Amino acid sequence: MQAYRAQLEKHTPEFLDMFRGVAAGAADSGVALTHDEVMADDCMSFHIPPVYRGLGRQESQTINQPHNGCSGFAAWGSATKDGRVICGASGDHPLAHEFLIAALPDTGNSYITRMGVPSFSIHPAMNNKGLAYVHHGAGSAGKESSEQGISGTLLVRHTLRFTANADEALAMQLSYPSGSQAAGLWVDGNNNAFVLECRNPQTVRKAGDYGERDFLYATNNSLVPELKPYLNNRFGWDLLYVPHGGWNLDDMNSVRRNLCIWNALHNYHGKIDLDFVKMLWRFPSEPPAYPTLEEADIALYRTKGLGWDTHIGNLGNGMVGLMLPDNGDNGLYCACVGPAARQAEPLTADWHYYHIAATHTFFELQLASRPDDIVRAAKKRSQYDLYYANKELRKLTCWDVPYTPLDTIFNRAAAENQKGDYYLGIAQKTKSNESMCNYAKALRGFTRCQAYARQVYESLVPPACKPADLGLGEWFGGWGQWESYPPVSK
Repeated sequence: MQAYRAQLEKHTPEFLDMFRGVAAGAADSGVALTHDEVMADDCMSFHIPPVYRGLGRQESQTINQPHNGCSGFAAWGSATKDGRVICGASGDHPLAHEFLIAALPDTGNSYITRMGVPSFSIHPAMNNKGLAYVHHGAGSAGKESSEQGISGTLLVRHTLRFTANADEALAMQLSYPSGSQAAGLWVDGNNNAFVLECRNPQTVRKAGDYGERDFLYATNNSLVPELKPYLNNRFGWDLLYVPHGGWNLDDMNSVRRNLCIWNALHNYHGKIDLDFVKMLWRFPSEPPAYPTLEEADIALYRTKGLGWDTHIGNLGNGMVGLMLPDNGDNGLYCACVGPAARQAEPLTADWHYYHIAATHTFFELQLASRPDDIVRAAKKRSQYDLYYANKELRKLTCWDVPYTPLDTIFNRAAAENQKGDYYLGIAQKTKSNESMCNYAKALRGFTRCQAYARQVYESLVPPACKPADLGLGEWFGGWGQWESYPPVSK
């Protein structure tokens, strides 16, 4: 703990002050919590197998379990419809309490980031300079020692707060002490992007290195052939490298998810927009090609994943976040807690989770410079969502079977909208922390309203769940099937 405090004082001192604030706030609420106890919650495990570098503390300790299934990508320029940067990522993990933080510090940049209890990697995240942290990356620790380092949950927030572009972000990631969880896929509004796969030897992946045209992606394995000597082959099988899919460091689900992204961004180049990215996380894979799931689970590692067709949208999705970063007050963050798809298949054996009262839809936050602007943008979005939901719902009558359950959900949306208005009014009449807490309650009301209203609308007007639904034709190019891409090295 003393060593960790010394690292924080040197590299991320603002968090020591934040920890003191958390402890003080807990004491005001009648909870006995010390500064050291708060700091300990962010004190990472220091002996992490190389393949898990970049994952959160909780996941890194479960080394006998399959990899987590986080997936992410960024596209820009010629790859997107309007040339603007668009990012998508999902955190895949056991059920946890997911939430977003919109941080508006007195110094440095404002940012939005995903958090969770227990703590884990916090992608995707973005700041108000147009810089986005898309995915934790899953390269290798290389020759870096397992000395005392800093948790990635702190490093990402520090980097977003104090850098304005990808070049500055890379320099800062490389400056953190040995053993830190510093890596990942970053992109800025100037179409500058990189994936830091390893710090020693320094290995930075850029668009075009492996055939990408104005896009980059990452899941839970390395895509760099030269990193083979530094990969942790914990299963003991021959390491295979699949073009565009990377190394088989797990049961091939990372390879398949990489191919899922590659096929989408390569084959539909120039057609990528927000609707397309939402569709990708709704696109269900085929069920495992076995008579029962029990048989599929038993065969998974024996066959190295043969018979499993894993997409980025799956039952392991804890939260899906989509971002349109902006250098200013117009950055857009769309979030879905749990899978965006109503129909989804397991990520891998044991990695399928079922959220209670899942909405299977997105709500939106706009990253503005003032809390009232963030809340007002969410309020405006909720008004539009209520309008379109109501318009479709009232086409039904009380004699139609879907009317009553959907009207119940619509009333929830309307109630949350009223809560948002109520707390927004109080926030404008109060000051300091009290005002901020009421702004937060208003924001939660409006975003809940969005989710419920969209659930009603999308039940009646189903959203796109495959490319054909967007008028792009049927899928082609080997969706997630690595067998069509012969391995090139062992």
